[in-house]
Amino acid sequence: MSATERKNKEVLQQTLQEVKHLLGRQRLVEGMVHKQDMPKHDLVENLVHKQNLVELSHRLETLEPADIAGIIEALPHADRSLLIGLIPIDRLGLVLLDLNNSVREVVLVGIEQPTLNTMAQSMEWEKLVRLASKLPAPRLAPLLESLEEARREELQSALSVRQIPIGSIKAFVLQSGRLMQLPNLTADDLLRPDILWVDMVDPTDDERELVQSSFRLELPEDEELEDIEESARCYIDENGLHISSFFLHKDDSEASNVTVSFTLHAGRLLTIRQEELAVFRLFRLRARMQPGMVANAQDILLSIFDAAVEYDADMLEAVYNDLEPISQRVLNHSNEMDDQGMAETVAKLATYEDINGKVRLDLMDTRRALSFLLRSRTLASEQEANLREILRDLESLNNHTGFLFDKVNFLMDAVMGLINLAQNTIIRRLTVLSVVFMPLNVVAGIGGMSEFSMMTQGIPWPIAYGSFVVGMLSIAGITLLILRHYENRKKNRLKNRG
Repeated sequence: MSATERKNKEVLQQTLQEVKHLLGRQRLVEGMVHKQDMPKHDLVENLVHKQNLVELSHRLETLEPADIAGIIEALPHADRSLLIGLIPIDRLGLVLLDLNNSVREVVLVGIEQPTLNTMAQSMEWEKLVRLASKLPAPRLAPLLESLEEARREELQSALSVRQIPIGSIKAFVLQSGRLMQLPNLTADDLLRPDILWVDMVDPTDDERELVQSSFRLELPEDEELEDIEESARCYIDENGLHISSFFLHKDDSEASNVTVSFTLHAGRLLTIRQEELAVFRLFRLRARMQPGMVANAQDILLSIFDAAVEYDADMLEAVYNDLEPISQRVLNHSNEMDDQGMAETVAKLATYEDINGKVRLDLMDTRRALSFLLRSRTLASEQEANLREILRDLESLNNHTGFLFDKVNFLMDAVMGLINLAQNTIIRRLTVLSVVFMPLNVVAGIGGMSEFSMMTQGIPWPIAYGSFVVGMLSIAGITLLILRHYENRKKNRLKNRG
């Protein structure tokens, strides 16, 4: 138990003793007045009773509803009824919410239905839904009938969706300056006033309806998240401030841009996305481990964008590191690259260019979202300063993506040049072979005619055809020597020029 919690508990115990003392003094004074025989006995007894109740009421006015609920739970039944009668009707509902279930059931027996109905008329929506979900059916039905038709239908709808299981919704609150996730989240937890962030990953239609009914707003549909118009991605309406922005998602070697929807509503941040993102895992870890990192919903929003820009920077650094060995291989050891190596290099460069392009798109969309947030005037001065710092980091990264584009394109051109050189070498070899065998084709054509038989008439055919083959090979060798001679002379000429 922390020092603050220990102090609060001590204050509550002290207040409980004060209330018990006032109640005991009231019973003692009223007992003494009741036993005395005096003129206008009933009037005096009534005045003493009212005086004690006024003093007790003034003491209750200084307490929070949760503290009053704790005191009621510690009192006997007779004193509970007296204390409940002193609570103003606009605070009675809050006290009922903080009571445990068993005490609440007992206390409700002593509250008349008209009082309960009047109390519901003035309660805030979230607290009314929480209280209505805890009321027994015999008390809930008359309460619903007392409401206006629109409010009654809305409350019935909210109560109906609160029975669905929750799987893809996470809710976070501040505990000792740390952002902590509520374990075993229930529908009632969504109505807690201390919730700062509700995070949804691929929610079902029922889960969407639950969140919408809990916070009385309309969440964007999946089709709306894919809209590229700025007016549809960043706007303010009666439900709060809405921002849809791209976030980089990398799975193995593939990268994609996932749209995340942000809604700032009544001091809370609601986020919707279709994929679990590394940026959100990184932010949750930091906010849980670092006390004071966030204090409100705006801090959470800025911290998520800050983590996104940092993640983009890490991706660009990883791409640059992966390009370095490719650069060394292409520029310094190009002769060692075979056909398969060239093909793999081209595929890697295409992948890195795709990642770099998605990072650039992510940075551009983030800049648009942050610029809108800055113009919305919803941030404190310190938060605006942090936002401008994020924009400066973003701008430097945007320039770096341009450098990486140039580097990838240069390496791609270099590899394509090596491929062209390899193709030229193959074509040159084929050309040499065709030149070498061109005279042989002429001789072979002559040898295949009938004139060769006439020319070698009387000569045994083994000698004639053997001499013919030797002559063909001699011509091929002489042609090859001539080609090498001219090639060596060309190389020497280029060497002398160098």
